[in-house]
Amino acid sequence: MTRLDRAAFRGDTGAVDRILQTLRHSLGPTETNEEVKKTAKEVVDDLVFRDDQDFTSFFVAAAFGHEEICRKLLVFFKELVNMKVLPLKQLQDFYVAPNGMIYNATQFAIRFVKLPMFRLILTSVKQIMGQRPLVCLVKEFTNNSREWFKTLTQIVIDGTEGTTGYQHLNEIVFHDSDTLESISIIEEETFNKMMSAMEVQKWIKKLFSVDTIRGIQVLTRHHLDHFDRSQMLDFLTVYTASQGPFNSICWYHMLNFDVAKDDSVFRYPDFEYDFDKILECAAAKLGREELRDLLFDPQGVVLIIRSIFLSLLDYGEKSLVNRLLDFLKVGEQDETIELLMDNMPSVITYVMKPFKERHSRKEMTQARMKVLDFILEHPDYCYDDLPKIAEAMLSEHEDYDGVKRNIWSYIVYLDSVYYFKEMSDKLLKLVNCLCTSPTVGK
Repeated sequence: MTRLDRAAFRGDTGAVDRILQTLRHSLGPTETNEEVKKTAKEVVDDLVFRDDQDFTSFFVAAAFGHEEICRKLLVFFKELVNMKVLPLKQLQDFYVAPNGMIYNATQFAIRFVKLPMFRLILTSVKQIMGQRPLVCLVKEFTNNSREWFKTLTQIVIDGTEGTTGYQHLNEIVFHDSDTLESISIIEEETFNKMMSAMEVQKWIKKLFSVDTIRGIQVLTRHHLDHFDRSQMLDFLTVYTASQGPFNSICWYHMLNFDVAKDDSVFRYPDFEYDFDKILECAAAKLGREELRDLLFDPQGVVLIIRSIFLSLLDYGEKSLVNRLLDFLKVGEQDETIELLMDNMPSVITYVMKPFKERHSRKEMTQARMKVLDFILEHPDYCYDDLPKIAEAMLSEHEDYDGVKRNIWSYIVYLDSVYYFKEMSDKLLKLVNCLCTSPTVGK
């Protein structure tokens, strides 16, 4: 332990001042004795480049609550940069490098639950180094404790103007997938100000761009219930954003987390919970009629959640359409099914294409089974479109193996899913609709 270490340990501010002033003078331009300069340089090298950065003058001062000494040491380090004794990169490494002096002290405070030490380090860094170094430091150390994050929030926001502090909080939580977890412990008032600082839609887009699945999870489990009507509209706008009738970036990513890829299966834990939660909160805030209107474009072309057809195709062995229908009134369910059936010929064509690039044979079979099953469940909703749907069902398409198939051929797979009577009832229902349709045969 050096003299400076012992002075920092005891909290002897006077001794620390004298040692640092001696080093300043010895390293300055007025000192002509090369031996003195050499010795001072060795002392600084030991202070700054010590192999064991877990035990430094800054560390012991922070650990024992000597905030003034921590600030004096930080001021001294900045002076060393101005004197060309310490490279700027080394100073930056103090708080961002895994073995940096400030980094290690912060890590120790978190590991051993030393909240006063954590607060002291962050406060000192902000006062002496500034807001930017503070943000760079805490991005590495978000802690999933409400009390700790509240402390961090107070320090980051303190003294900032307007939305600056909340923008910096956003930068911290959007650092990577792991830091997104801290959103789960943010108080609602702070959370709302963080979203407003970026504008809600931009905030949600940024959240999804960092990690779509984790972003959805922290919202549905901790904040979506508290969204007001305006926030819910912004959320749904981003959530359902489409690049075409079958492509929604957010929705598509969510579905693909539960799709088999060769021998691997990527799972999205509790997907059904999140899907239901979103629909439940949206229906509560917007009203079911308004929710229905949001899920369709003005021309009536089906864009249910802009990519609901992908739920017929991609989501394992399940279809999610019925989950959506559960959140609509009976009359609205009928309208939704009608619009789905109106679009069914194009859906059949789409699903019969050979998805060589991203679908396994098992997935393709499941997708076609689900589309066929949906048609068999709702033939009475086809009306004038029934002949077109029947034609599309019988149209053959060259498959991935070169064999021509139509979607009707997948009836054999449904036979293995349903009891004989259930399958018979489905087929009789379809035949009856074909026989009674005024447009069949025209």
